[in-house]
Amino acid sequence: MKKTGIFLLCALLLFSCNNKKYAKITDYNDHVVKYLEQAELTVKTWSNTNFMQLYELKKQNSILKLLDMQDSLTALTPLHDDDTLRQAAMGMIDNYLKSFTIYDSVYAILTDTAYYKSDSIRVRELLKSNQNMLQQQADAFQALQKRFSERYGVEFLE
Repeated sequence: MKKTGIFLLCALLLFSCNNKKYAKITDYNDHVVKYLEQAELTVKTWSNTNFMQLYELKKQNSILKLLDMQDSLTALTPLHDDDTLRQAAMGMIDNYLKSFTIYDSVYAILTDTAYYKSDSIRVRELLKSNQNMLQQQADAFQALQKRFSERYGVEFLE
């Protein structure tokens, strides 16, 4: 009877420790994804509106939001043995910030008084290149997140 009690106590402690570890991993993942989703929404909102109107003001507001998300990720305590998810999210935000140089180029072309067919082609190339880079990065993050969930035994929801 005493051995059964000790076994049940050990099982309860192990279950409690696993639940705490699971909760910590899930919470960490949720925070990283939340900040990244907010950053992505900022970029999508900016690029889906007429960014030519009040360009500098909208750009500055978007950059400030992205920097805020980056600061939130920086402040997030990484898991003791794995910081890859947070680092990848920070890299994505860096690329969102870098994409504004592409938008600056597009803006300069579109606001130039002389606009040629070659300008139109260049604008499409720049925007497509930016879109491809961001999509490749999103795909790589999703693959990393899937490996993260497999490593820690948490459910991966697409």
